[in-house]
Amino acid sequence: MKLPSFWKKSPTRALTGSVSPSIDQSIGQLVEITKSKIERGLSNPVAGTGKPIEELHGAAKWNAQIANIGGGSKANGGGGMTEGMETIFKHGQALGLKKGIDYIEKKKLKR
Repeated sequence: MKLPSFWKKSPTRALTGSVSPSIDQSIGQLVEITKSKIERGLSNPVAGTGKPIEELHGAAKWNAQIANIGGGSKANGGGGMTEGMETIFKHGQALGLKKGIDYIEKKKLKR
């Protein structure tokens, strides 16, 4: 099974120390990397404008949180909302793949 091209930017090789980690390892690491990035971004109490997140509401709060997940606003050198949404999507895809692989492995064991 070949990983999608957008995962090639993932730092899994540096984490495992292995030249070719298994798909299970790569997906597990991607889940952890993206989860960590999301948690870090959501724990940042300040928006790129310098305003506290707790003082923002609606779309402004949402956008600031997504940008923080992406490493901060582009104006401040981060990846902004684009990278934030990409991180969230990658996390969801990796979780789905992990569940699928776990399901397949469980079925194989029952045979």
